[in-house]
Amino acid sequence: MTPTVFRSAAGVVDRLQGEPLPETINLFAIATTAPPNPDGNGFLPKDVASAAPTPVTFHLIRDELRNPDPVCIHLLEGPWPRLYLQLTDEMGEPYAKGEMGLSGVGRHYIEARAEKLTIVSRH
Repeated sequence: MTPTVFRSAAGVVDRLQGEPLPETINLFAIATTAPPNPDGNGFLPKDVASAAPTPVTFHLIRDELRNPDPVCIHLLEGPWPRLYLQLTDEMGEPYAKGEMGLSGVGRHYIEARAEKLTIVSRH
């Protein structure tokens, strides 16, 4: 089964606006059907489309955090025509959020190729 490819340019949540981005950070990706609010909250458990949080490592490249490796997010039963990305730290606190640009309808799992997930300090 071929995954649906996606990309996302996420912005840090409001509480982190203006803070310098770290050289490296480990976060967890969650796919949702509702957009997170500026604080990275605002969606309900029924809005979660991913089967489980997916670990993602980001490195600072050209003033943006980017994923150096492909990321595969397994989805709950779909289809999902539109998805949003929520990135949390190891404590479950929201770090960044954004919309996913899907190459088609998300089914079973979606994949972001290397350097296709970015986080910026202002979005």
